[in-house]
Amino acid sequence: GAEHSLLTLIAGLPPEVVAGLACPEGPLAEIARERGVEVHLLRGTAGSLRLHPWHTPVALAEIALSGTQLARAARRSGASVVHANSLRAGLVAGISHRLHRHGLLAHVRDCLPDSTATRMIRRLVAGEADQVVAISEYAAERFRTGLSDRAVSLHVIDDPIDLGRFRARLRGPDASRPPDEALLVIVGQITPWKGHDTAIRALHLLHHHRPNARLLIVGEIKFADAATRLDNRGYLAELHQLVRDLGLSDAVEFVGEREDIPEAMARADAVLVPSIEEPFGRTVAEAMAV
Repeated sequence: GAEHSLLTLIAGLPPEVVAGLACPEGPLAEIARERGVEVHLLRGTAGSLRLHPWHTPVALAEIALSGTQLARAARRSGASVVHANSLRAGLVAGISHRLHRHGLLAHVRDCLPDSTATRMIRRLVAGEADQVVAISEYAAERFRTGLSDRAVSLHVIDDPIDLGRFRARLRGPDASRPPDEALLVIVGQITPWKGHDTAIRALHLLHHHRPNARLLIVGEIKFADAATRLDNRGYLAELHQLVRDLGLSDAVEFVGEREDIPEAMARADAVLVPSIEEPFGRTVAEAMAV
């Protein structure tokens, strides 16, 4: 979601604003190059909030290296503002800001659990950034927790939805579907807090009344490194086992990441968002638009 929002932001900039993208090699860098955006490669880090005797020092070293690389890229490109697209990116940009003075805007897209580590991260980002933007009042409230009012200049700008892409006219009758079939769709990365298991159990209950109901799970694991705080690979295995245990193998389909999200939502009878917590919940706004 954060990456798609960033690409939408870059596409919407006025002509006089030239954007470059600093990120690790991967799909985001590839898409940016295809769209004519200059890419500055960073080392990046898979570090998480989970403290570990080996992974944590490695993550800190990777953040420091990425910050140095970002400072070099900002200096070389003459960047006047660095936009940090996440709190992790905010740590990297904070180091760059120390090494090469530039404007720094931090974008808060996460709702971190309140802990000593997260308070330190939020304090560091707030202290270095000239401006902090949160994607919702809820994300802003969570970011402010434990910080004094003077410690952060924060504004809320809701995530925008491209109404040219997510549009109501996509909806219409689907002659290929049986009339008694109900199609449910859940869109999001595979991780425990997205609540896919709740959606699967809901489908099982629905089958008592609508035996032809189906569930389409759109998304894939995005964080699977050993340093990741949550066991996302284990969670995906548990979801497949739950589907088998409930006898839903013919009714649940894992389709991975897709580009035709608006069309998938338009075909659905209901879009499910069973998340335990959402900083903004783009899929809610997108489904409402469709």
